[in-house]
Amino acid sequence: MQGQNKIKLIMGLVFVVAAFVCIGVLFYMMGEVNLEHQKKIASLEVQLSNLIAERASSRMSGADAVRAAGSPLTLQDLLDKANSIYTQEEKNQREGFLWIDREAKTFLITLGALNGLAPGSRLDVYEGDQVIDTVTVESTYDVVSCVRPVQRKLDEFRENYYRVMVAGGS
Repeated sequence: MQGQNKIKLIMGLVFVVAAFVCIGVLFYMMGEVNLEHQKKIASLEVQLSNLIAERASSRMSGADAVRAAGSPLTLQDLLDKANSIYTQEEKNQREGFLWIDREAKTFLITLGALNGLAPGSRLDVYEGDQVIDTVTVESTYDVVSCVRPVQRKLDEFRENYYRVMVAGGS
């Protein structure tokens, strides 16, 4: 008699656990379907706004149509905006920070075209007061630049942040 009760109890527990697993799977599937629908909605919203802009452009004046269509953003646009925001002292800055994004395997510095950097510019990397490497600018933006180290590899840098200075700067 006790053996039958134990079997019934174990079977009951198995059914309860199975029910919870089924509910979990159901919620997961509903979440995935919801994500899929959200992506479709976002895509349709973009298509709708493009269609509205397309249809409305024929009824707009020439200047309004150009503004609605937009134009690509250029580095010069960013520099013009940055020139109106930053002080001359900030523009003359020759020292910044190197940030290493290990996950993306990217090296960024806090100096950019506004500070006179261009692709090929070189900066010294400091650990304390000692130069440990040099980095070369690959691409520059208004106030940040992507760089690559000259001698060291990613895993040879122990820290994620270093001080940098325009090579030959003091």
